Amino acid sequence: MMRKLVKKSAFTLVELLVVIAIIGMLVALLLPAIQVARRTAMRMQCQNNVKQLTLAALNFESSKQYLPPAGRTPGGNSYDGISMFVELLPYIEQEAQHKTVKKQLSKSLGSTSVEMQDLAATVMPAFRCPGTSTNETIDETGTDTDAPAISNYKVVVASTMGMYQGASSNSGGSSYSGGQAAADGATPFANKGRKLSEISDGTSHTLHLTESNEQNYARWVVGQDVGIYTYCTDGGIGEPTKNTSGGSSFYAPPGYQNNQLGADASYADSTPWTNLDRDYEEYPYEWTSLSSSSFNSSGMNSNDTKWGPSSEHMGVVIHSFVDNSVHSVNEEVDPAVYFFATTYKGGDPGLDFD
Repeated sequence: MMRKLVKKSAFTLVELLVVIAIIGMLVALLLPAIQVARRTAMRMQCQNNVKQLTLAALNFESSKQYLPPAGRTPGGNSYDGISMFVELLPYIEQEAQHKTVKKQLSKSLGSTSVEMQDLAATVMPAFRCPGTSTNETIDETGTDTDAPAISNYKVVVASTMGMYQGASSNSGGSSYSGGQAAADGATPFANKGRKLSEISDGTSHTLHLTESNEQNYARWVVGQDVGIYTYCTDGGIGEPTKNTSGGSSFYAPPGYQNNQLGADASYADSTPWTNLDRDYEEYPYEWTSLSSSSFNSSGMNSNDTKWGPSSEHMGVVIHSFVDNSVHSVNEEVDPAVYFFATTYKGGDPGLDFD
């Protein structure tokens, strides 16, 4: 009996190439969507981190009746006091870490214990943006195992550099607001922070935290390192000026007229800047009081760029307000809106980002 040969079907070379091409096209279409989904997830986690930290600050306020300061001032300035984030440890489920340094909180970091130095080297996920590409510590060489860990989150202390100078050392100040040496943000450098009742512009209109790409001057235990200012006066833009239009009196960026944004030629010709996604010059992170202490690292490059409010979130920077609302602020936000959101008692319009 003869067997009938059955010819088995198979892919031809052309069919195989077509299938491969289709798979390649699907991958090319899906990869960007996957990357967008991943970036969105990281941004949402970053927003949650900021929200939890501001919630911790509000829980601190419920306990102490004042907000935690950006940094303590043991010697009358903020150069070497502990940061707000050390104060918040018990409120983010890190009470054991806090207990190890509790007796050191009012002391200068230059004279603190081994326990504080160990804490400084501890990487805290709560202070890290999941989308950041910065190192976990200030050591760029990877050889210093005791290098201080960094925070990607910053406390909004003041609007201008001059006000930040005054806030940090009780000297300097600014022509804006009569040259007073004080923070005009909700969270100053002090041994005690502000009461919520002092924030007369409203907690829903006053910034609390933001994020930054800063790598070196971002040590999360150091009060000076976690502060930030928001408004740029470089390049001849000038300090905020008194605005008396519309029946009210408040400080605003030059060119802000009649309660309108960009309403006149001076605003358009000399557009004020924010510090969003912008690098500072040398100030305010070049401090010397800790230069020979254990809070520096042999791998620390003091010549690196010093970043203001910034992120890797594609055109936006995460911010929280004192009321614990969280916003993704566009880097191109109007400078007047951003300036008004920084001040805590400016009597300004308090315009919304959205």
